[in-house]
Formats: sequence, C-alpha cells, structure tokens
Amino acid sequence: MSNSPAMIMRPWVWSPRLSNTQLSVGRSVVMFTRHMWLMLTPEIFKGIRPHPNSLQEAMKCWTITSIDDTLAAVAFEACNAGLNDSTGVTPGRMGPKSRPFLDRCTLFFPDPDAAHKDNTQWSGLWEGDGYIAEFHRTMKAMDEDQQQLLKQGLREVFSELHCLPASGARVWTQKNEAIVFTTNPIFYKIDCIGKGGESQKRAPKARRTMKLIKGKRIFAADLMDSQPFDTDGNLRRKTERQKRRELQKQMTMAKKNKRVPPPPRPRRPFPITQLENIVE
Repeated sequence: MSNSPAMIMRPWVWSPRLSNTQLSVGRSVVMFTRHMWLMLTPEIFKGIRPHPNSLQEAMKCWTITSIDDTLAAVAFEACNAGLNDSTGVTPGRMGPKSRPFLDRCTLFFPDPDAAHKDNTQWSGLWEGDGYIAEFHRTMKAMDEDQQQLLKQGLREVFSELHCLPASGARVWTQKNEAIVFTTNPIFYKIDCIGKGGESQKRAPKARRTMKLIKGKRIFAADLMDSQPFDTDGNLRRKTERQKRRELQKQMTMAKKNKRVPPPPRPRRPFPITQLENIVE
C-alpha cells in the first residue's frame, strides 16, 4: 500500500446512486474539499490546488491518482475496517480496528455540541468561514428530519471516497516529510489482511518535517476570499474588513504591475568624420 497502492486498489468510479444526493450534501462536501486543500502551504504542491465545483469533482479530488498528481510527497496507509476472517477477527494488525469510512464522517463533520480544542489545526475550520462552522449554521436552519437526511447523505458520500487524510488530533499529518492518507478498504482487491513477514525493513530515520499548513490568520483570510457563497447557495455580504482588504490587494497589485520606464540613455556626441579632420 505504501509503495504501489494502485496495484491492490480498484480505480474510483462515480456511483450512479449518488446522482440523487441532496443539494445541501453536495455543497457541504465541495466546501469541505476546498477548505481542506486550502489549508496547505504552496510548497507542498507539485500540481494545481484542487478547487471542485460539484460533488463528483470533489470526490475525485480524494482518489489516489489525483492526490499523487497534486502533492509532492504522499504516503498511503492500509485500513483494516471490514476485513475480517470467518471468526470475525481482523488479522495482521494489533490494537483496535480502524474506523470505517462511513464513521469517519463524524470526524470531518462533527455535531455542533461535539468537544473540540481551541488553538489546534481544527479551530480554523470551526470558526468564521470554515466549512465546519458553515455546516453548523446549515444544521441550525433545518428541522430534525432534515438534519438526519443531511447526516445520512454525508455518510453515504464518505463511504464511497477512495481515501482521506489520516486525520486525528491534527487535520493533516506527516510521516518522513510525506502527507499521510488512509485508503478505503471497499476498493481493495483482497479479502483480508494477512500477517507480516519475519524480515521487516528498518524504518527510515525521521527527518525534520517542513511546514505543512498555513498560519491561522493567513488561512482565515484565504477562506474569506475563496468562498463567496454559503452551503445554501446564498451570496454572502462582504464585511467592511473584506472590502478594505480587497481594495488594499488591488492597490498593491496595481503598484507591483505598474510599468517603470527605463532610464534615459546618455547622448553620445556627433562623430567627427575623416573629411572634417582633414579640413581642420
């Protein structure tokens, strides 16, 4: 899985059953995908930063092919959820079972009353224009039945994702300078995970990791600029701070792009011809 995930994973394809997904579910997944990728610093990318406009485009951003084409260094990890033998035991892994992708939805779309810590990577998404804050505003405007339909739709989408960031206490995690992703077992070409061989390769020495995500203020400013619409499709009114920031950015860009005329060339004296020398 670490070296050649495409060898044991079936390619991701769009599921026709997702064509009838609610509009609020699609918008929430699109905003989730945009904001997650927006957190990363430009140095992490070797391709174009994903910016999907539909549910299908958003889900395609989380395929192993798209991720490998987008990021400079990436590591994929196996997941043992649902890979049990006849006795219900998951072989080849010590400790607790991995969370199925269906249940990982609550990690990325937590309830409004879920516990969370401030001053973490997640805090920028829980506040202001973050997709989690927008998800909570959308939930607040719905009745109980609509809320359950939204949650169920998100769970169905997450169960069909090819892979997801190996998130936990941090939104994005690194291992030997590579961003770690967890792969979805429903795409595996295997029935279960076997025991590892006796000869194990020695793990490489951990190196100092490079800066992975943007600072909180920079990310919050980028969120304001990147998302003019909420999940219900309503155009947001710009605050006075946003207007001042846009004006300042326009003035800065105009100043940078202003053409500076070249310095005047020194005038050379008119050359004296050979005939004039003779006359003189």
